[in-house]
Amino acid sequence: MGGEARIKDIASGHFELPLLFYILIAPALPLRHADLVIVLLSWVFVVTCFAHAGIYATSNDERRRSLASLAGVLVLFAMWIYFALRILWLI
Repeated sequence: MGGEARIKDIASGHFELPLLFYILIAPALPLRHADLVIVLLSWVFVVTCFAHAGIYATSNDERRRSLASLAGVLVLFAMWIYFALRILWLI
């Protein structure tokens, strides 16, 4: 696979998961629920996305790439759970 095709795959593959991130952050900011926990988890999510893209663009080691992707999914899941708890219980 050529370098240009791989970059296009990275861009398209990294659209779905960040979309869930953007959908979470869009109401969190105006509702003032983007506290330190959300900010820190957001940065961890961004780092996992860069790690996944970097692994895919370089070595494309399936195991390492899957771990980076799983870490991003788990962080995003934790963000959604935390946000839902803040909305429901007003913590």
